[in-house]
Amino acid sequence: GSSDFTFEAWVDGEITLDSEHPTIFSNRISATEGTSFFFFNPGGAQIKSLCVQLYGVNYTLPNNGSFNSEVLDGTCHHVAITRLGPLLTFYIDGISCGTTVINGNPSASAFHDLWIGQDPIINSTLKGTISVLKIWSIALSEADLNSSKECSFDSTVGLEAYWKLDEGSGPNVLEEVYGSL
Repeated sequence: GSSDFTFEAWVDGEITLDSEHPTIFSNRISATEGTSFFFFNPGGAQIKSLCVQLYGVNYTLPNNGSFNSEVLDGTCHHVAITRLGPLLTFYIDGISCGTTVINGNPSASAFHDLWIGQDPIINSTLKGTISVLKIWSIALSEADLNSSKECSFDSTVGLEAYWKLDEGSGPNVLEEVYGSL
């Protein structure tokens, strides 16, 4: 819905191999309906910035905020975006790199297929590895996020979906759903 959330994943990619908007996950069914967690490349910028799209509106930090570097650098990085009320906070490797304010009260949910590593609307993929993906119905604090990124859970309260993505290869993954997603 339009309440708090946390999206987090471990990603490893290279900017030279990836599409214009490498996608971590998407459940979009049109350009204006659904949610996408991806890297945004506005106007051919040199750095692809972590981004979330909520019903057609992109929220990002230019040059990944205070991280001020490329995340798709051939190294595995933990990335996350939390929503607490109208505030989105962006994290790279467990450290906040900035915030932005949401316009209005867009929903982060849509009851459509969830695509991991691809956005079916623009056929954008992440040509790399996504090793863990978690979706929470709460905004994790920086301390909780750092605990979660190492996959040590003090609590699974608010954990809606958790995919380890370690069961082999191919287009299908085993679903480990914790909540009502």
